[in-house]
This record gives sequence, C-alpha cells and structure tokens, in this order.
Amino acid sequence: MSTDGSISGTLTSKRGTASILSGYLSADKFNFVINISLGPSFADVTFTGTFDGTTLKGNIAVQGFSIDFTGVKPGSSSSLARFSSTQQGDAR
Repeated sequence: MSTDGSISGTLTSKRGTASILSGYLSADKFNFVINISLGPSFADVTFTGTFDGTTLKGNIAVQGFSIDFTGVKPGSSSSLARFSSTQQGDAR
C-alpha cells in the first residue's frame, strides 16, 4: 500500500493468481480490480467494500454479474467467518 492509499499486489484463488490492476484502501473502504481468464477471453473483476475492526461487507462484480458478501473476523462473534451472497445480472 502506498502512502496515497493505492494498493498493488496479487490475489490468489482456485482460479489462479491475478495481479491487482488498480485499487485503494482507506480507513474503512477498499476497491480493487483484477483481470482473470474466463474461457477464451479475459474480464476485469471489481471488488468493493467497507470494513471496521471486526466485520467486512462488499461486492464482487464481473461482466454484469455481481455477488455481495459479508464476513466476520474469526473470534469476534463466532469461530468462523460468515458468508452470504446475492446474485444479480445475467450469468450467460
């Protein structure tokens, strides 16, 4: 993270590792974009959200499809992070 709040790095998931193309982190908000392979083409995936000391909530958006998520830091109110999703858009 740079002093201006911009972030860089990589994100690793079951789909592989992707570099952060752009992003920022502030005291309670974040936003970053990665580019992943989707079949024969590539697509930008945007992560946005807010957090406080123990909770996190946000959205992951790609090609008109989005998933909302929430999480709780382990040990704050349960031993596991909670996850929920709401799907929007056309997943064709």
